[in-house]
Amino acid sequence: MAFKEGFNLEEALGLASLCAEIEQTPIPNNLSEWQLIFDSLEFSPFNERWKLWKKTSTDTYAIVIRGTILSFGSILEDLLSFLIQSDAQLDYKHQCIVYQFASHPQAAVHAGFAIGALLLLLHPEKGIVNQLRKSVPSGSPIYITGHSQGAAVATLIRSYLHYQPTNLSHKYKSYVFAQPKPGNDFYAYDFDHLFSNKGMAFRMINSLDWVPQLPFTFELLSDVNNPTPSDPLHPLEKNSLKSMPHIDFMLSQLGIKELGNNYDRLISALLTKIQIKTLNLINTILKPLESLLPTDIQLPVVQSFFFTPAATPITLIGSPCSGKDCENPFYQHSIPMYYKLMKNQL
Repeated sequence: MAFKEGFNLEEALGLASLCAEIEQTPIPNNLSEWQLIFDSLEFSPFNERWKLWKKTSTDTYAIVIRGTILSFGSILEDLLSFLIQSDAQLDYKHQCIVYQFASHPQAAVHAGFAIGALLLLLHPEKGIVNQLRKSVPSGSPIYITGHSQGAAVATLIRSYLHYQPTNLSHKYKSYVFAQPKPGNDFYAYDFDHLFSNKGMAFRMINSLDWVPQLPFTFELLSDVNNPTPSDPLHPLEKNSLKSMPHIDFMLSQLGIKELGNNYDRLISALLTKIQIKTLNLINTILKPLESLLPTDIQLPVVQSFFFTPAATPITLIGSPCSGKDCENPFYQHSIPMYYKLMKNQL
């Protein structure tokens, strides 16, 4: 059975129920039509968890990624919000982990979410790649879903399975909820061209939810596409906006130039933490190397903070909180809220 193109409310509500189940958050929908095939349970070093379900009536499967929990490793994954190349490798001494999330050379992805995705995908016993090969027959349609951190990671997992498929005949469709931004604009272009344009990837967003507004993002001049040789500015500016003296002066006056110059210092402050996280990933997925130090890890860092969302937006208008609900900073972000808004508005 192939997926039908386009947004389907019944599909979205069912997958929201699976997200609620893995987060142990009850919503008014039963899961009797779904059979649990695999539960990774929570595994170290980053408190990851995912589940594989089968819809018995249609032999359709669902990969469900859990969102952030209150643990150091899980929260650190969110906070490591700088960009790395989307098609590269994590190098360490004589070994490496090769990965690809997009094909465009300027595409970049959120470092924490990317490493979390690779751990979920490639863990030798509990990884998605291994379980799909073992448990999901060829030709099966597979939903990919997640909420919050799980939404961003699920988005990257969708990309990975396109470029490094476990089975060429598997078909995928994704619905994610409250997605923080998983990469830069060129990653989003790649994702949307492959999946959103075909009606096979959707992200639900509540207009009052603050999490999809993260990570904080800003666009530097280096993020702007250069004019083409046919651009009227070309003869004067040598095909580069960065060489325009009046723009250089303007950036200096606004302090934006200094902000860009401080990028390396910010990355250096984060690098030790991400190297430790990457070392744990390497020692989990491949044969541990006792002599390996975090400083041995070479990361393909991209000098940009231009984060953008990916997938077709399905916009829900949030209902303002009242009373004690306003004391909960995650009131608008919860999967029950998303379920309620979808039921009432779609």
